[in-house]
Amino acid sequence: MRFLVNPIDGEGEPGPVTDDPTARTGLTYSHVVVISRRWAAFLILFGAWNWLIWPRFAVAVWKDDRAWSGDTPTSFLWVHALLIVASLTFGTAVAVLGLRAWRRAVRN
Repeated sequence: MRFLVNPIDGEGEPGPVTDDPTARTGLTYSHVVVISRRWAAFLILFGAWNWLIWPRFAVAVWKDDRAWSGDTPTSFLWVHALLIVASLTFGTAVAVLGLRAWRRAVRN
């Protein structure tokens, strides 16, 4: 793996590249992100929490009197539906990242 020691020097030119990760100073860039098992577990739990909370909230919104005008959904329902879908999408993505990190993390 190669490390960029100093991405931009005072002249705006890229800094030197080295194989020694201890030589890094300032801002660095690497293609590898390392997540510990503890953080991976946190991400998985965060995703599970989203799937536990938001569907219950959806039921509460659905039953709320402000969600309906006769048989027609109101903007209250649409806004909350969008919020719920976005939150479940992000929660799922975070949980997937956590699962992938968990499988790749080195066991201590």
